[in-house]
Amino acid sequence: MVGVFTPTCTSLKTTIDLLEKNLVNVRGTKDKRREINILVSLGQAYMAVGDNSKAIAPFEQASAIARELQDPQLETAVLQSQGKALGQISYSYFVQGDYAKTIQYSEQLRAIAREIKNPYFEVVALGLLANSYQITGTLPTRANASKLLLITTKVKNQRKNQDFTFDYFLSPKAIA
Repeated sequence: MVGVFTPTCTSLKTTIDLLEKNLVNVRGTKDKRREINILVSLGQAYMAVGDNSKAIAPFEQASAIARELQDPQLETAVLQSQGKALGQISYSYFVQGDYAKTIQYSEQLRAIAREIKNPYFEVVALGLLANSYQITGTLPTRANASKLLLITTKVKNQRKNQDFTFDYFLSPKAIA
């Protein structure tokens, strides 16, 4: 398990301060795995306080270090956390009506989804993209809508008896 975030301090701000201090200290050592854990925990702490955009940088740093270590399993775990943050950021911008930023972050989420072969992340990214393009009237190609339908069907078949957090993106209205 990557990350060691547990909000045991008096406040999340205190937790973030402690993690940032620990990060400075661990960077003076050669313990890259501990650095990754602190970075992921820091990203998770930022997400816990609702600062998803600030959470991205620690996840990106942790991912780069995992690549350096050539540990695909560790890198995938880090990318999962980064994908969650990107999904939340994309959705937040969508709700706010900032479709350009929704598209920007959804494309990043889609790239991660493909890299780690996460169909759920890809459905969320494509749903946000399709809806943003439809609202702005800039749907680039019908191929994206067709691909969304194909992936949505695949994920629905894989998860027949599981709850899906972003059900809206699976509705026929969202992909019409």
